Amino acid sequence: MDPDVIDAAMKESTPTDKAPPATALATVVDRPERPAEIPIIGGKIAPSQFGQLPRIAAWIQKSGLVPDSLCKNAQTEIEIQGRVMIVIAAGLAVGMDPMQSLKNVMMVNNLPSLWGDAIPGLVYASGKIDGVFEESWDGLSKEGTATESTVAICRATRKGSSVPTERRYSAADAKAQKLWNKSGPWSNSPKRMLQIRARAWLARDLFPDVLGGLGIVEEESEVRPSGSAVNELNGKIAALPQTE
Repeated sequence: MDPDVIDAAMKESTPTDKAPPATALATVVDRPERPAEIPIIGGKIAPSQFGQLPRIAAWIQKSGLVPDSLCKNAQTEIEIQGRVMIVIAAGLAVGMDPMQSLKNVMMVNNLPSLWGDAIPGLVYASGKIDGVFEESWDGLSKEGTATESTVAICRATRKGSSVPTERRYSAADAKAQKLWNKSGPWSNSPKRMLQIRARAWLARDLFPDVLGGLGIVEEESEVRPSGSAVNELNGKIAALPQTE
């Protein structure tokens, strides 16, 4: 047999290190990477990366179950999702999972704040309180309702201290802040509102690390109406002399 024919046949049958076609490489390189799964630990959604928050916020927004307070005056879906992300991030910072954050964190004056009953929950979960919040009232009516003489009292002891701390909030305090008989919870449940304010005051003073600097909805909502500070600042800016 012709030696040249034999040599050609051997070359065709010998494995080569040739690279795969460019189209095959492109298919591998351009294949989108699957997003990391968001873990669930102890039955709770537990995002571990910042990039997972937009996905959670989008799911919540598309479900149509975003609280009305986060949708108010929003112009786009992205704006709503951004607000949901901020609420979730604020909750994560103090140990809440996204679902807990959505229920217990509210934007007040453009700042995330905690609802009343979330406060004792966080304090108890932290393990930094010795016992429980001890709550009582002085000056109730015979029927047990709040009067103009009622004072709510809240006591607690932080672990490592043998001395309890006490804070009081009275109907007189509420009057001074123009809250007493105000339409809404203050007229419907004044005893409860006095209790919440005394507890919030104590928690902020005794467990500031647990609350992570977050405000309390019942307090922050009375500071000034949401957005008014921004509107006031914008008005002052608009009144400044214009320069070329």
